[in-house]
Amino acid sequence: MESPVGQKGAVKRAVAFLGEPVDGATQVESAGGVTSTIVTGAALGGGAGLARLLGRRLDKAQSAKDQRESEAGTQLLAVPRHALLAVTATYVHFLPASDIGRIPKDAVPTSVPLSEVARVDVEERKITTSFRLTLTSGAVLAGETKRIGANRHNIEVLRLLQDRAAARPQL
Repeated sequence: MESPVGQKGAVKRAVAFLGEPVDGATQVESAGGVTSTIVTGAALGGGAGLARLLGRRLDKAQSAKDQRESEAGTQLLAVPRHALLAVTATYVHFLPASDIGRIPKDAVPTSVPLSEVARVDVEERKITTSFRLTLTSGAVLAGETKRIGANRHNIEVLRLLQDRAAARPQL
């Protein structure tokens, strides 16, 4: 196996929690979560933060639009507000975590077999990268990651997940 992709700390915590090898892991948030955190910080940050706020409003509006579209036509499954996305050989796991990626010992993960993931859509926006996992049942898991800044998350994990979904056998 190649070395895991993603944030080293996220991979280490996911392996410790799951007790199995992880091919990639990164921090993610629920749809609109990153943007709301950034907007709140910008509003509290004063002039410099406020100058960046204008560019981020576009991402927030797009996230809200995605949320409405998901609610209107499909079943939207909840991605925790803060989570680690971990990809293993056979599953994708969403592990509830703190805002710095710590996983509580009593956390209950949302685990989906890769065979149930029909499609993964990844959209890189100005500030965030959003993703949507469409399951074979028609349900959707939607979330986002930071795209810029010192604490940006690793898009390679989303690309790995996208590749695994595309490689799954079609029934």
